[in-house]
Amino acid sequence: MKPARAAGLVEETDDEPTRCANIRVFAFDDLLIVIDIDRITDENVVELTTSAALDTVSIHRVANISLSTV
Repeated sequence: MKPARAAGLVEETDDEPTRCANIRVFAFDDLLIVIDIDRITDENVVELTTSAALDTVSIHRVANISLSTV
């Protein structure tokens, strides 16, 4: 698992956040997929989540999440 900054979900200039990603989290058995919805196409989301659902034989929740840099 990567921290949000290392994963590119928070961008900074001079240690001040300049962008926090709009993310969607997909929950599967033993797997979370976190997607920056502004940087990945719907087609790629479908491909990733379909593969994850088939591989894990599960899907539990999908949620849109806001990041905060408090």
